[in-house]
Amino acid sequence: MKLAICILYCLINLTITAQDSKYVYFESDDYTIDSAGKVTISETVNEQLGQDGYYIYLSGFTDSDGNDSYNMKLSFQRVSEVRNRLIDLGINPINIKMDWSGERNPFADNVTDEGKQKNRCVELHSSYYPPEDFNEMLSYHNYFNEDQIEDQYFSGFSDVKISIVGKKGTIINIPANSLVDERGVEYVGIVKITLKEVYSISDMVESNLSTTSGEKILETGGMFKIDVKGNNGSLSLKPGEYAQVLMPSTDPKTGMKVFYGNYQNGVIDWSTDGSKENVISIVELEQEMEQETDTITREIFNNFRLDVSAVKDPVIQENQENSAYNQNYYGFQIKGFNWINCDRYIGKEATSKLFVSVNSKKVAKVVLVLDEIKSLVNGNYNPALDIVTFPELPNNMSATIMAICVDQDGTYVETKNVVIGKEKTVKLFPVKISDEGMKSAIAALGIE
Repeated sequence: MKLAICILYCLINLTITAQDSKYVYFESDDYTIDSAGKVTISETVNEQLGQDGYYIYLSGFTDSDGNDSYNMKLSFQRVSEVRNRLIDLGINPINIKMDWSGERNPFADNVTDEGKQKNRCVELHSSYYPPEDFNEMLSYHNYFNEDQIEDQYFSGFSDVKISIVGKKGTIINIPANSLVDERGVEYVGIVKITLKEVYSISDMVESNLSTTSGEKILETGGMFKIDVKGNNGSLSLKPGEYAQVLMPSTDPKTGMKVFYGNYQNGVIDWSTDGSKENVISIVELEQEMEQETDTITREIFNNFRLDVSAVKDPVIQENQENSAYNQNYYGFQIKGFNWINCDRYIGKEATSKLFVSVNSKKVAKVVLVLDEIKSLVNGNYNPALDIVTFPELPNNMSATIMAICVDQDGTYVETKNVVIGKEKTVKLFPVKISDEGMKSAIAALGIE
């Protein structure tokens, strides 16, 4: 058996095909899409629908009328409106990437009316990865990477507290004047935030995440990735500054800690620094929010749409589908950005190893889900033994093993229920399944 290691690695061998850019133009001081802009967006949608392996990159711009901060906000509103319309017309949000730069990087002069009109726009640029041989076809079935989780976008200013609420309820507060640039210099200006939320086992599988810290198994309360950027690159928190986080939980657990994600060779590993700052408390958000009721606007984000109207200072920019605030939350603070995990170690008095053999020429992924807790472990392929191994697992706990294989004919999947310690070796015989069937099988894994 030959392992097809991490499907997305093959992307580096693909020829990226780019299409010519299209432009949606706007009136001065406005982000309403006119009829001509709607036609342009529809043309982009028609070119992409039915295809796989593509991204639509959006970039928002303004003319130089007004101040820099206002124009940065206006370009965010314009690019958000275009993104919303693409989604309305059937484009999957995970296939859309966006950026905005206000009056910076103009297309034309900002002196003449003609030049200003050219600068009041959103650029749409599409790229896709055509499969041209078998190995590239494997990359084309690019199931397991963080791009499978939708990006959520927010905009704010460094000298005002920035508060955001993700669609799945993650709340993050970044204090005013707490950010520095890559040189360690205090940053002043527009702040661009991208958020990914991962709460379900199925999302963890599709985004190639896991709940392990070295050889130790973790139980997760949820994960998220936050990227924070300024005008010229990534931003981080000043030493001694912390962002405050609330993560929703219908069944909160004690003993949770903050873990930070580190990717090595395409696999994430979680670690905690053991400091007192990483202790997680269980809180009721309703109590936490009372003091800020006057400054919070609850503009609900429906159907995976960006809330353009939520670009205000100060404000919680809210992307939630469910605006209920009377449930339990994990409350904690973070000292850095990127992947964050709310976890605790699984206590295990007696453990056993598990070995999995898969009857397939191409194995893309083998995972194990502990059924009674929210925990996902990725298998490690041992080419010398031609077998997939798992670390020490808690005895007598029920689990589900899934093998997902990719061959020239399509995708093959098998799941099997086991009790840890009862079986040392498991043999799987994946059967052909549609992409939709595979996603349904993944969605059925674990507890939500």
